Amino acid sequence: MMIQRREYDPAWRVHAADCPDAPPGAFVTTARAVYEAFPHDRPHRCLTKGYVSRNGAVVREQIHYEPHDWVPSTIVPADAIRALCRTCRGTRCANRGGPPVQVLPQTPSGLIIGRS
Repeated sequence: MMIQRREYDPAWRVHAADCPDAPPGAFVTTARAVYEAFPHDRPHRCLTKGYVSRNGAVVREQIHYEPHDWVPSTIVPADAIRALCRTCRGTRCANRGGPPVQVLPQTPSGLIIGRS
Protein backbone atom coordinates (compact mmCIF):
# COMPACT_ATOMS: atom_id res chain seq x y z
CA MET A 1 0.00 0.00 0.00
CA MET A 2 1.35 3.39 -1.04
CA ILE A 3 1.44 6.16 1.56
CA GLN A 4 -0.47 9.28 0.54
CA ARG A 5 2.06 12.15 0.51
CA ARG A 6 0.98 15.47 1.99
CA GLU A 7 2.06 19.02 2.71
CA TYR A 8 2.66 20.12 6.30
CA ASP A 9 1.60 23.57 7.48
CA PRO A 10 4.05 25.43 9.73
CA ALA A 11 4.20 23.94 13.23
CA TRP A 12 2.28 25.31 16.20
CA ARG A 13 3.43 25.26 19.84
CA VAL A 14 1.75 22.73 22.17
CA HIS A 15 1.16 23.60 25.84
CA ALA A 16 -0.19 21.70 28.82
CA ALA A 17 -3.76 22.98 29.31
CA ASP A 18 -2.87 24.55 32.67
CA CYS A 19 0.33 26.25 31.45
CA PRO A 20 0.36 30.00 32.25
CA ASP A 21 1.82 30.67 28.77
CA ALA A 22 -0.99 28.80 26.98
CA PRO A 23 -3.31 30.97 24.87
CA PRO A 24 -6.55 31.79 26.72
CA GLY A 25 -9.72 30.26 25.33
CA ALA A 26 -7.86 27.73 23.16
CA PHE A 27 -9.47 24.41 22.24
CA VAL A 28 -8.44 21.73 24.76
CA THR A 29 -7.75 18.20 23.54
CA THR A 30 -5.55 15.24 24.49
CA ALA A 31 -1.82 14.97 23.88
CA ARG A 32 -2.31 11.80 21.82
CA ALA A 33 -4.86 13.45 19.53
CA VAL A 34 -2.50 16.36 18.82
CA TYR A 35 0.47 14.05 18.23
CA GLU A 36 -1.50 11.92 15.76
CA ALA A 37 -2.90 14.88 13.81
CA PHE A 38 0.10 17.24 14.09
CA PRO A 39 3.25 15.16 14.74
CA HIS A 40 5.49 18.06 13.70
CA ASP A 41 4.21 20.57 16.29
CA ARG A 42 6.73 22.01 18.77
CA PRO A 43 6.29 21.18 22.47
CA HIS A 44 6.49 24.06 24.94
CA ARG A 45 8.82 23.65 27.92
CA CYS A 46 5.78 22.89 30.13
CA LEU A 47 5.26 19.50 28.44
CA THR A 48 7.12 16.63 30.05
CA LYS A 49 7.42 13.06 28.85
CA GLY A 50 5.33 11.93 31.84
CA TYR A 51 2.56 14.42 31.07
CA VAL A 52 2.39 13.32 27.45
CA SER A 53 2.50 9.59 28.32
CA ARG A 54 -0.46 10.15 30.70
CA ASN A 55 -2.26 11.68 27.69
CA GLY A 56 -2.82 14.96 29.51
CA ALA A 57 -4.95 17.83 28.23
CA VAL A 58 -3.12 20.18 25.83
CA VAL A 59 -3.76 23.29 23.74
CA ARG A 60 -2.12 24.50 20.53
CA GLU A 61 -0.78 28.02 20.01
CA GLN A 62 -0.20 29.35 16.50
CA ILE A 63 3.31 30.65 15.85
CA HIS A 64 3.75 33.50 13.38
CA TYR A 65 7.00 32.91 11.49
CA GLU A 66 8.77 35.64 9.53
CA PRO A 67 8.81 34.99 5.75
CA HIS A 68 11.69 32.64 5.02
CA ASP A 69 13.06 30.25 2.44
CA TRP A 70 12.50 26.54 2.88
CA VAL A 71 15.70 25.03 4.25
CA PRO A 72 15.54 21.25 4.68
CA SER A 73 15.88 19.81 8.15
CA THR A 74 16.74 16.23 9.01
CA ILE A 75 13.08 15.55 9.88
CA VAL A 76 11.30 13.70 7.06
CA PRO A 77 7.92 12.23 8.07
CA ALA A 78 6.99 9.13 6.07
CA ASP A 79 3.96 10.90 4.56
CA ALA A 80 5.59 14.29 3.81
CA ILE A 81 6.27 15.39 0.24
CA ARG A 82 9.76 16.48 1.36
CA ALA A 83 11.81 17.20 4.47
CA LEU A 84 10.33 19.65 6.96
CA CYS A 85 11.70 23.19 7.01
CA ARG A 86 14.41 23.86 9.57
CA THR A 87 12.73 27.15 10.59
CA CYS A 88 8.99 26.37 10.76
CA ARG A 89 8.79 22.56 10.52
CA GLY A 90 6.43 22.81 7.57
CA THR A 91 6.59 22.15 3.85
CA ARG A 92 4.51 25.23 2.97
CA CYS A 93 6.97 28.06 3.58
CA ALA A 94 6.33 31.55 2.24
CA ASN A 95 9.34 31.24 -0.08
CA ARG A 96 9.62 27.59 -0.95
CA GLY A 97 13.22 27.69 -2.10
CA GLY A 98 13.09 25.14 -4.90
CA PRO A 99 11.22 22.04 -6.03
CA PRO A 100 10.10 19.34 -3.60
CA VAL A 101 12.62 16.65 -2.83
CA GLN A 102 11.60 13.38 -4.47
CA VAL A 103 10.60 10.78 -1.89
CA LEU A 104 11.03 7.18 -2.98
CA PRO A 105 8.19 4.66 -2.48
CA GLN A 106 8.27 2.68 0.75
CA THR A 107 7.91 -0.70 -0.99
CA PRO A 108 10.13 -1.98 -3.77
CA SER A 109 8.60 -2.27 -7.22
CA GLY A 110 10.24 -5.58 -8.06
CA LEU A 111 12.07 -4.04 -11.03
CA ILE A 112 15.76 -4.93 -11.11
CA ILE A 113 18.11 -2.80 -13.21
CA GLY A 114 21.48 -4.36 -13.97
CA ARG A 115 24.65 -2.39 -14.59
CA SER A 116 26.69 -3.01 -17.70
